[in-house]
Amino acid sequence: TREKLFTAASQGDGAQLHGLLDFLQLHRKRLTNESNGKTVLLKAFLNLKDGRNDTIEVLMDIAEKTLDSESFINAAYTDPSYKGQTALHVAIERRSLHYVKLLVQKGADVQAKASGTFFQRNTKLGFYFGELPLSLAACTNQPEVVSFLLENPHRRADPTDRDSQGNTVLHIGSTFSCKSVQNRPEMLQIEPLRSLLQDKWQRFASKLFLLNFLSYLLYLAVFTTAAFYRKDGQPPFPVENVPADHLRCLGEIISVLGAASNAAYFEMSLCLLTDSLKFCCDFLQAALLLLCAVLYCCGRTEYVGLLVLSLALAWMNVLYYTRGSRQLGIYNVMMQRMILGDLLHFLCVYIVLLFGFSAAVCTLIDDSPGGSPTNDSVPRQRSFNVETFKCEKPSYNDIGFTTLELFKFTIGMGDLEFTDHVQNQTVFYVLLICYIVLTYILMLNMLIALMGNTVERIKEQSQTIWNLQRAFTILDMERTLPRWLRTKLQSGVSEMVCVRNDQDDARRFVRVTEINWKKWRSDVGVKLKEEPAGQLTTARTEEETSGKTSGVPSLLFPVA
Repeated sequence: TREKLFTAASQGDGAQLHGLLDFLQLHRKRLTNESNGKTVLLKAFLNLKDGRNDTIEVLMDIAEKTLDSESFINAAYTDPSYKGQTALHVAIERRSLHYVKLLVQKGADVQAKASGTFFQRNTKLGFYFGELPLSLAACTNQPEVVSFLLENPHRRADPTDRDSQGNTVLHIGSTFSCKSVQNRPEMLQIEPLRSLLQDKWQRFASKLFLLNFLSYLLYLAVFTTAAFYRKDGQPPFPVENVPADHLRCLGEIISVLGAASNAAYFEMSLCLLTDSLKFCCDFLQAALLLLCAVLYCCGRTEYVGLLVLSLALAWMNVLYYTRGSRQLGIYNVMMQRMILGDLLHFLCVYIVLLFGFSAAVCTLIDDSPGGSPTNDSVPRQRSFNVETFKCEKPSYNDIGFTTLELFKFTIGMGDLEFTDHVQNQTVFYVLLICYIVLTYILMLNMLIALMGNTVERIKEQSQTIWNLQRAFTILDMERTLPRWLRTKLQSGVSEMVCVRNDQDDARRFVRVTEINWKKWRSDVGVKLKEEPAGQLTTARTEEETSGKTSGVPSLLFPVA
C-alpha cells in the first residue's frame, strides 16, 4: 500500500521496497499522492539520516525501468502552500551536494519554481528564497551547489531567470548576504559608487531637490494661510461670492490634494523601507488632514484639533530637506537617533511612574465638601436677586488633573497648594519626594547624560548616515523621473565592447579620477626658472601632447 511505501521512505529502509517494481507494473500504480502531489521521492529527501537515504537510489532505478524517470524526479507539490516544490529544492535545502548532482544527472529541472504561499515574501512562518533552486542555494550559502548548478555538463541554471516578484539570484543573494556585512554604509565611500552618486547629485539631483523644497514651502504657505483664515462656527461653510472666500476654498482643496498625494506616495515608499521616520511623519500628517476633511464635511467641530496637529507635523517635515546641507543634515541625524533611542526609552519609563504616582495621590486626596459651612451658619445678607457666581476649581480626585500637576513637578513648576485635602500628609510627602527624586533628579539627569553619550558615540557615524540618506534621496528622485529622462541623465559614457559571443555590445562606463596630492606638482620648485609663465605653458603643452597628468591616474568602471 501507499502507506507502507511512504513509511519505508521515511525510515530509509531500501529492503522494504523489494518487489515494488513488479507490483507497480502489475497494478499500474504511481508513486504519487494525488491529494497534494507529494511523491515518495520527496518523502525520502525529507528524511535524510546523516545525509543519506537508501531508498532514493532504489526509487530512481525503478523510475528509469518504468520509463517515467524525468517526470517522477520533477514531480512537484500541488498543495497551495508548497506548490512547485520539487525533489531538487528539498535536496538543496537539506544541503546534500551528492543528491543534487544525482538529480541533475537524472534530468531534474534546474529552473523549477516553488511558488506556494509558504515560499512567498511577508509570510509569518514561511521562507522566501526566490523560488528557483539556484536562488535557494545562494541564500543558504552553498557555493559548491551554486557552482555546480551553473557549470554542470547536464543542465545549467540560468542566473538571469526571475521569480514571480521579478527577483534574480543576484537580488536574492544580496538581500540575504548584506544583512551580515559589516560597515555597509561605508561602502558609499568606495569607488566607483562614491563618484557615481556625486555625479548624479551634481547633474540633476541637487536641482530636483531644491525644486521639491521650494514646492513644499509653497504648499506649506497655502496650507498655513488656509488654516489661519478658517471660519468659526458649525461646518461645512458655504462658499460666498467674494474673492477672499474663493481663495480660502482653493487653498483648502490644494491642502487636501497634497495630503492625498503624500498618502499615495507612502504606499510606494513602504516597500523600500528607507527613511521610515520621514515617511511615517508624512503619512501621519496626510492621514490627519484627510480625516479632518471628513469631519469637516460631516459637520463636526472637532476637525479643528486634527487640523492644527496636521499643520504642526507639516512644518516638522521641513527637517527632511536639511539633508541637502551637510551641517544641518548631520544635526538632523543626531536628533533622530536621540528621539528614537534615548528619549523614547525615557518616555516609556516616565509614563509608568507618572501614572502610578498619580493614581496613588488621587486615592490619597479627598475633595469632598464635608467641611463647608451650612446655610444656617451663614448670616443673612441683602439679596439683589442676582445669582451668585461660583468658581469651580478642578478636583484632585480627577486622575487627569492630578497627572498634570505631577508633570509640573517634573519640569520644576509644581506647587503644594493641594496638600490641605490630603488625609495622610506624611504618606503624601513620602510619595511626592520619591516621585521628585525618581523623575526630576534621577531620570532627567540620566536623560541628559545619555544624550551626551549618544552625541559622542554617533558623531563619527553621522557623516556616514547622512551620506546614506542622501543616496536614498538621489535614488528616490531618479526613480520618479520618466524613463526617457533617466536615460538622458545617465552618468558615464557609452562604449562598444566585445563580449564572449564575439558580438559588440554597448556598455556604460563612469570615469573616476584619483589624485595623489603628495605627488601633485612636486617638481614645480625644481623646474621653476626665471620665466615661470613660459615654463608653465611649456609644461601644459607637454601634458596635452602626452595625454597624461602627473599623479592623476584615471580609472574606468563599468556601470550596471
